[in-house]
Amino acid sequence: MKSSISRFCSASAAALLLLSGCGGGGGGGSTRVQSIAVTPRSPSITVGNTEQFMATATYSDGHTADISSSATWSSAMMSVGTVTTAGLATGAGRGTSVITASMDGASGDSTLFVSALQGISINPSQGLLDTGATFQFIANGAYDDTTYQHTENISSAVTWSSSVPSVATVSSTGLVTAVDGGITTIKATLGSFTVTSNLTIRPPNGWSFDVGHPRPGAFVDKIVHVTAQIGGPVEIQSVSASIGGLTIPLTFEQLETFCTSGIHAESPCWVGDMNISGLARGSYVLTVTAKDVQGNNVSFSEPVVHDPLPEVTMTAPTGPVASQGQVAVTATCTDDAGACTSLVAIICRSDNICSAPLATGAASLNTTVSVRDYDGSRPTFRVVGTDSDGQTSYVEVPLSVDTSTHYTSAAVVPGDILDADAGRILYTAGTAVFIRDRSTQADTQIFSGTSAAASGSLTPAGAVFVVDSGATSFESGMPYDLGTLTGGLVAKGSYVLWNNNQDLYRRDVSAHTQITISTTAYTTAQNNANDVASNGTVAYFTNVSPGTGSVRMYKPDGTDVLISSNGAFPRTDGTNVVYSGTSGVTLNDGSSELVLVPATQGPATFTGRDYQIAAGWVAYRKPGPSGVLQIWRRDLAGQQSQFTFASTDSLLDRLADNGSTTFFAGGRRSLVTAAATTTVDIGSDLGMMIFINGVPHVAIANTLFLVQ
Repeated sequence: MKSSISRFCSASAAALLLLSGCGGGGGGGSTRVQSIAVTPRSPSITVGNTEQFMATATYSDGHTADISSSATWSSAMMSVGTVTTAGLATGAGRGTSVITASMDGASGDSTLFVSALQGISINPSQGLLDTGATFQFIANGAYDDTTYQHTENISSAVTWSSSVPSVATVSSTGLVTAVDGGITTIKATLGSFTVTSNLTIRPPNGWSFDVGHPRPGAFVDKIVHVTAQIGGPVEIQSVSASIGGLTIPLTFEQLETFCTSGIHAESPCWVGDMNISGLARGSYVLTVTAKDVQGNNVSFSEPVVHDPLPEVTMTAPTGPVASQGQVAVTATCTDDAGACTSLVAIICRSDNICSAPLATGAASLNTTVSVRDYDGSRPTFRVVGTDSDGQTSYVEVPLSVDTSTHYTSAAVVPGDILDADAGRILYTAGTAVFIRDRSTQADTQIFSGTSAAASGSLTPAGAVFVVDSGATSFESGMPYDLGTLTGGLVAKGSYVLWNNNQDLYRRDVSAHTQITISTTAYTTAQNNANDVASNGTVAYFTNVSPGTGSVRMYKPDGTDVLISSNGAFPRTDGTNVVYSGTSGVTLNDGSSELVLVPATQGPATFTGRDYQIAAGWVAYRKPGPSGVLQIWRRDLAGQQSQFTFASTDSLLDRLADNGSTTFFAGGRRSLVTAAATTTVDIGSDLGMMIFINGVPHVAIANTLFLVQ
């Protein structure tokens, strides 16, 4: 009986345990967790936001219970989403992660989608309002969780601002109120994302403003050039511009060239230059204020950023520079915000097409670069600095590249060489003219003006040179104004010859005397239309058309003789005259004439490129069988020799008193000496040929080269 009761009790206890659910739901029985459901299913949140998950257990007896606080929570991708012990998930990064709740060997999960902000936009992207109006801007965020993209209105989440509150204000929800005429930038920011919209507020009462320069939001340097086109209901009396407490009056200009970047470029405008170098770097408001004749003031404002350009200093090379294939460059770059981000050396052609960087650095350059690829050209050597805001500035020098192995540097000066002899160099640097003593290296400044000298020649007393349309002779320490130059200027020995309208003058620079040769000379002579020899003999002509004018010679003794009544454009060596006439290029020795190039073979030429004469030698161009102009020379014995046989026209360069001749063929300079029968290619066509005591030299930019 005892055993029956025991079995009954055991069976009854087992039944009770089943009914009570052991270990689940607080019943203290033996039921177990069969499954767990995690909700919500596949929720989507953004980075930084949270989602509360709930875990519901289903037990073996069929009942359910919330186990969110007692389950064990985990996230499969912690970089995407984290989860607390209570099931609160936080978006950590863009993507998906499985959130799992587990208990007593059972588990359940849900996929969490975390979207990251990919960008923001505002509407409208630009706008136009009248003064006093309001407008609601909308900010939208673009989100992406790698599987789905969507947009949300985030107007209340972003931070709103107006760059010029005096033009328009914006509330924390994006409501804009137009305050006064001008342009402002409405900005919305969320996290690392910022978007802007340019908003223009029309001035009141029919006024119109167009600030052509600077444009809204522009970077401005130390000097701000302001242009504004303004219209009003009545006449405007005055206009001013102000930045950071500095104010300047603007000037009314009718010329449209002053009115840049305006809507109505043909209209007159108000202009001025404001020096803001004393202001700190940063954002400012440019305000243009107009006052009409009735005393009404209307303003128009816009944002600008004062950020001075980086300052590039180049100590080498200092131009102009002649290079034989390499350039040593030393340069630095500084900026008001700190170090520059880059400094590069480049070569730029005349059409502003520039090379790839020849050298690069951050704040400095100190290296040598090759420019051999630019042989025979005059590019610009430029060093460009860039600051942290991407602004650039540069310094540059003109470069002349000739890689000839026949050239050896004989002298270098800090400017462009105009002429040289055995003891001196005449050169121009900026708008000044100097004479350098080659033995002492001492420089004497003989002129300073507003323009650079275009040409010049050394004389025994000093130098003569041309600036703009005027000629000056520097003689024994004193300048003499030769007046307006309307024809050519020729200097040989102590004598200078030039035209002023129809008057032809000759000056003896050693004696400081001047005479009028003719009052009917050719009025548009170009350097070599009339000529003077070192002994003072002048060859000139008195009409424009060859064959109808007169070629004359003014001799040192004062006599003036007719050379030909059918010629023009003479050149003389003091004894002989060569000119272009109806018979052709003709040599006159005072008693007879010799036609060097018959008129049927050559054009009626007049420049030094076609014929020259020196100490009895004559060099000239003469057409070959197919009409190509070739270089010929007549020596002291009367022998005529041809030196070029090119397929394209050749040009004369220089004829020396000893007969040495240089000429151009195919863009190259060649030399033939008095005794030579063949020519030597000595270099490119750059620079100016100078014979010093019969020895050939070439002046290229700042360097005098000896030709070897």
